[in-house]
Amino acid sequence: MIALLAGCARGQAPMDEDGVRWFEGTCDASAAVAVGERWVVAGDEDDVLRVYDPARGGAPVVSLGLSALFGSSAERDLEAVAVLGEEAWWVGSHGRKKDGEEAPDRAVVLPTRLTWDGTHVGIRAVGPRQTDLLDRLAAVPGVADWLAPASTLPPKTPGGLNIEGAAKTPDGTWWIGFRGPLDSQGRARVVALTAQGGMMHTLDLGGRGVRDLVVQGPALMVLAGAVSSADEGHAIYRWVPRDGGAQHVVDVPSGLRAEAIVPTATGWWVLSDDGGIETNGQACKDRETADQRFRAMHIVQ
Repeated sequence: MIALLAGCARGQAPMDEDGVRWFEGTCDASAAVAVGERWVVAGDEDDVLRVYDPARGGAPVVSLGLSALFGSSAERDLEAVAVLGEEAWWVGSHGRKKDGEEAPDRAVVLPTRLTWDGTHVGIRAVGPRQTDLLDRLAAVPGVADWLAPASTLPPKTPGGLNIEGAAKTPDGTWWIGFRGPLDSQGRARVVALTAQGGMMHTLDLGGRGVRDLVVQGPALMVLAGAVSSADEGHAIYRWVPRDGGAQHVVDVPSGLRAEAIVPTATGWWVLSDDGGIETNGQACKDRETADQRFRAMHIVQ
């Protein structure tokens, strides 16, 4: 195990503007999970897990390069995390680069165990990286016909493959949510993977794809957003698969580039992927790491 000290955050104090809290060290918050009183956050532009104190904001308590756990470093485009107990599986987008170039490092699932002893977050690998997710998905009836052509296209173009949601329920079912492609009726796709095989589901999210999936009680909370690079129109839905369609819960305030949600007792923290925000003509993700930051906002249910 690699034990990560979870003491006071370093760096400047967080800035709260209209309910927004700022976090430093990356612009590209794309997947997150609460571990005790901390968050563990992955970005889609580097190969690092960062531990934050959400009560303080500011700089990460500590950062851990995933090469320390899984060997070679790579830009894995981590976009989702499935959590069950202390187990957390970090999931790459499994798509191509934005110019259509193949990106095999993104077709990965990284299994970890996250622990909290009241003071420290512990992170360790619990197995080798997994590279068979697309094969498992393709074996589900009705999936291969659209998955195969989608995997040849850039991820944010119509029809392109982009996995951004993952969850695991206590019965052992994996739920994989797709930002794209949508089906012919503009519905989002979610595939359930079980020991017996799996099943494909479609959700009416108002023409949006899945940006995150989180288990909350008997439901899956679905963060919905545009398939394209559009940064507006995000919303949170509640979906109980046995009950049918997803139910709209709340719209995400305009301006947040919502990529991940973390449940709380009264609602959700919504984390924003701010890599594309420009200041003085320079995108956030192109700045030095010390000058990068992302936003989070707490939305009350």
